[in-house]
Amino acid sequence: LDLSKIEAGELCVERVAFLCQFSGGAAPGCQPPTVITASTIPSPTATISWTAVPGATAYTAQYRKMGTTRWRPQQTTKSSLRLSKLAGSTTYEYQVATLCSNETSPYSPVQVFTTLP
Repeated sequence: LDLSKIEAGELCVERVAFLCQFSGGAAPGCQPPTVITASTIPSPTATISWTAVPGATAYTAQYRKMGTTRWRPQQTTKSSLRLSKLAGSTTYEYQVATLCSNETSPYSPVQVFTTLP
């Protein structure tokens, strides 16, 4: 494998991605949103918002009750999503991924919110 031909900003194939990451050759690709917040409105609803990602075509937000394993994904083209039919006084986990033209970002780190009674 000749790594001398990899230039900065060039997309790396999976087998050499680790090496490219440290050689400055990895392109950033599709990134998850940042500055993600949740606001609770009188139960049973909440709104998740985030900073729009340049080049995004849509977003997938997923949420679940704290302590459960089944995520509930919802897709949107906006930089916010209103969740409904939530239980009152309950803590939920959520995260968001970006859908770009030809790839999907990893999910953002898990965050939590608690609904109002």
